[in-house]
Amino acid sequence: TLSKTDKHFFIENKGQWPSEVLYLAQLGGLNTWITKNGMLYEFYKTEEINPSEIDEKTSSLVDKFEQKDYKRWGQRVAYTLIGNNTEVNTQGKQKQSGYYNYLIGNDPSKHASYVGLYKEALVKQVYEGIDMRYYFDKGSLRYDYLVHPGADPSQIKFNLEGSDKNYLNEKGELVFTTCFGEVKNTELYCYQQKDKKQVSSKFIKNAEGYSFELGQYNKNEIFIIDPLIYSTYIGGSSNDAAIEIKVDNSNNAYITGGTGSSNYNITLGSFQITKNGASSSSDAFVTKLNSTGSTLIFSTFLGGNNGDGGSSLSIDNLDFLYITGITTSNDFPVTASAFQTTISTGGGLNDRDIFITKLNSTGSALIYSTYLGGSNDDYSVSIATNFEGETFITGMTNSNNFDVTPGAFQTSFSSPLTPIRDAFITKIDSTGSALIYSTYIGGSNVEETYSIALDSSNNAYITGITLSADFDITLGAFQATLNGNSDLFVCKLNSTGTALIYSTLIGGSGDERGQSIVLDKSNNAYITGFSSSNDYDITTGAYQTTFGGGMYDAVVSKINSLGSSLIYSTYFGGNLEEFGYSIKIDTSENAYITGQTNSNNFGVTIGAHQTNLTGGYDAFVSKLNNLGSTLIYSTYLGGSNNDNSLSITIDGTESVYIAGYTFSLNFITSLGAFQTNFGGGTGDAFITKLELTGATSILSNTKNNSFSISPNPSEGIYQLTFANRISFDEFLEVYDMQGRLVFNESIGAENTQQLNLTNQPNGLYILKVKMGDSQEVVKLVKM
Repeated sequence: TLSKTDKHFFIENKGQWPSEVLYLAQLGGLNTWITKNGMLYEFYKTEEINPSEIDEKTSSLVDKFEQKDYKRWGQRVAYTLIGNNTEVNTQGKQKQSGYYNYLIGNDPSKHASYVGLYKEALVKQVYEGIDMRYYFDKGSLRYDYLVHPGADPSQIKFNLEGSDKNYLNEKGELVFTTCFGEVKNTELYCYQQKDKKQVSSKFIKNAEGYSFELGQYNKNEIFIIDPLIYSTYIGGSSNDAAIEIKVDNSNNAYITGGTGSSNYNITLGSFQITKNGASSSSDAFVTKLNSTGSTLIFSTFLGGNNGDGGSSLSIDNLDFLYITGITTSNDFPVTASAFQTTISTGGGLNDRDIFITKLNSTGSALIYSTYLGGSNDDYSVSIATNFEGETFITGMTNSNNFDVTPGAFQTSFSSPLTPIRDAFITKIDSTGSALIYSTYIGGSNVEETYSIALDSSNNAYITGITLSADFDITLGAFQATLNGNSDLFVCKLNSTGTALIYSTLIGGSGDERGQSIVLDKSNNAYITGFSSSNDYDITTGAYQTTFGGGMYDAVVSKINSLGSSLIYSTYFGGNLEEFGYSIKIDTSENAYITGQTNSNNFGVTIGAHQTNLTGGYDAFVSKLNNLGSTLIYSTYLGGSNNDNSLSITIDGTESVYIAGYTFSLNFITSLGAFQTNFGGGTGDAFITKLELTGATSILSNTKNNSFSISPNPSEGIYQLTFANRISFDEFLEVYDMQGRLVFNESIGAENTQQLNLTNQPNGLYILKVKMGDSQEVVKLVKM
């Protein structure tokens, strides 16, 4: 289990040690126990020794166990925090492929299996607004304090207990002695996150123990490392685009999409190592990138003699891959017992069928592969797989003879005389040889669907766009009638494909599209997409309650498990255009959204990787709190040309991965990334991994502030001065970083008003000033 694991790692505590312990790091002659109260250094030596030869002082430090004629002896020194929080949260990062099993003794409660090994350990909120980060540097164990905006670093105090002596030497180094000699804490180094500017610092001795003395620094900025973990191009000399990304339990990333590059990066031994078809056509691809973004584990073409492209993929618990997409090739690779072994289009050069392919875990062979489609164009855009290996796909079809099953919810094309377009949901068995169910979903006009999600009962949820006034809506739905030209829809289909459990529209007087859907553990659905309506359904207290401008804003809506009401709903946009393309949620039900923007005032946060628009369109990555009221993190991502992120996912430690395509020759790449240069053509695929932990400060997307605040930061008293009163229907709301409302007050008739937060703990807060139908949002720092 450790054959591929670096020897330096942190071992998590899964119950094999006392609850006080969080992690253990083992180096030669040193065990470091990371605890809720700091660290315990265990220095030891194992040797053949006669205990009677140990002097009285050292004998008290002997760990008295015997193994043949050998003794292990040493000394423990505790680095103990003073006045710290003990109810901390931890996060392991860069999980290794190996693991430990602890099955010692006959007490099962002390056994632990699949114990994770990590290259880095983060202990959050050891003090208010302060985290500790443990990591390895050139073979040595190191630790940092991460001080967030508004946090007071003077909270940090610690003692050294169990050493023979501890002191500050003439160089200002903190030294403690052990029976093996001196240990020095050197290189105390502090810097601002934003510009990496060093801040003067030193250890100081006080009555309680030790602490730090810091020079002047900007308390509005975070002391953290850059959140970018890795970023890489993937592409050859023609055009390449990644459409969807997923990660496995080892944090390897998988992408699928389309490539026109005959020299796209392909690995030896993969299923298809050469591009098929004309130079002007594309093949689908499947690429697996290792957890550090430095190496391809495998990469394969997937295609026939004409155009092919992958649109979606999923991974099962054995790391088998399920890929769906579009093909115009009559020789697309299919397997003998597949459900449909020949293309069924009407014979046109660009008539499209769907493909569904299951690839083995090494990317070297097909488990099954099948066509799916009728005599006109068919498109598959999203795939999901259940525990049994059954596959669900959704998309749209122009075919009035698309394969549907008896008893399905809708067995007829909605407009058979004029093949407009219907959505569909199809479930195929684990062998790829038979349909379990397949149904149209649509009214008399156009429907398109873009995303599918499954709950634990195998009910399927889809979102998309409809132009049909007679689209199927269920009783009690949130919105029963079509507004404007088009609305987004959300449908929940039962596990047998025979009936809608709920179906609702969401939309205003303009146009909407639902682009991505994900479920939480209560089966509430989160949707992102985009809207041109200035009356899209928005909830009270949402992050952005008014349309930002331009043609479209991205939107994020959370709908309850019955499809009957919105839990929250918000715009997400600046002064030009935003498109929300993909959404995921974490265990705290914070939402992660990615897409594309060309607004120069899109909402970004302090600590963002990129705070300004750099191209015509940039990608964006945003994290919205679980109330839909506050941005936890938001950043642009792009180079000097157009960039677009189409898919987002998160791993077990809630690191964020995005994939898409870029036209920028200077798109951000990281040192040691697999491909640091643009491959050619007009566009390359990209994969970017971000670590958002600690990036919690808000830089609002306020356009034209009609008020000023001073002082900010303050000790809790803020003076607001209003320059342009819109109306007297105005009030203040203040939220903490967990999205909790901590202050709510109407604005008086005067042009000045005091805001008092002295009863709140130090930290960062979000102030919303609501004036009539508009609102402005700024951050407050309380020190």
